[in-house]
Amino acid sequence: GGLIIKILKRTAVFEDKDTSPGPPLAQSIKLNVPRKTKLYVDQTLRERENAVAMHRAFQMDLCRLRLRAAREYAKALEASLAPVSADPQEPLKMNAVVQGIGPAFKLTLSIQNTSASRLVSDLQISFLYNQSLYSVKRAFFKVRDQFPA
Repeated sequence: GGLIIKILKRTAVFEDKDTSPGPPLAQSIKLNVPRKTKLYVDQTLRERENAVAMHRAFQMDLCRLRLRAAREYAKALEASLAPVSADPQEPLKMNAVVQGIGPAFKLTLSIQNTSASRLVSDLQISFLYNQSLYSVKRAFFKVRDQFPA
């Protein structure tokens, strides 16, 4: 067996509730729905008559949007992997990742030496930014030596 204990307030008021089956009473209240305007009727007729063409145009635009987004994403990936250094003796790759949105975010820079044998040292990074919009703890710092990959 089981035991159910219910704690009631002293000021509890017990009312009889409608236990009849069916939808609740609030569902039978008529809503104030505005009348159909001529513009609405014309628009629905146009959509019914041209449904296939409208759907086809929508799908084509959606495919174009996806293609453009993919191209821009690929372009951004290629740009972030391009060597930073113009000097072929010091081939470096830098990748920047922004973590977070809003007023506070974290910028992570990854620097990689792609040379097979050359050590890269004495690198310095400087941030140029709008000081009225952003604040940076250290706008200039030295990078540790980059050993060959």
